[in-house]
Amino acid sequence: MREADSPLAFDVVVVGSGTGLLAAVAAGELGLRVLVAEKSEYLGGSTAMSGGGFWVPGNSVLKDLGVPDSRDRAGAYLDALVGDRAPRERRESFLDHGPAAVEVLRRNTPNSWQHMREYPDYLPEVEGGSPFGRAVEPKPFNLRLLGEYRTQLRPPGLASPIPCRSPAVTTGG
Repeated sequence: MREADSPLAFDVVVVGSGTGLLAAVAAGELGLRVLVAEKSEYLGGSTAMSGGGFWVPGNSVLKDLGVPDSRDRAGAYLDALVGDRAPRERRESFLDHGPAAVEVLRRNTPNSWQHMREYPDYLPEVEGGSPFGRAVEPKPFNLRLLGEYRTQLRPPGLASPIPCRSPAVTTGG
């Protein structure tokens, strides 16, 4: 057997199952063999604790919902906040490639996404800032659809004070 045919041969190794899962999904979409290594007994990392929201200007979720924005405004905002503390090329790369990462999520997961309307940019008064915000979060997902794999997800950090009996809950039974 060739080494590449071994069940232990991988094209990509992703360390961490929080935001690293997006890299794993993208590699899988390209037909690559992926191994995700996670130190915890659960999937999700800190992303599971944060609710899975993300700040990616110019993504298709925001465009589909008619949220006003432009790449130039988002770039001005990042430039004003970051300044010389990091290379401008990193911000440019984020603005250029971030929306494509969101498309990978939309194509390869059953999740639906929504604009976090009441969550403005951290400093909306800064040049390019948005009082409407650019944050997106997953809509509630019926965890029962995961079947036996549901137990592999990180349990919620806080229990709901009100029992929820909806089949679409993200954390309840």
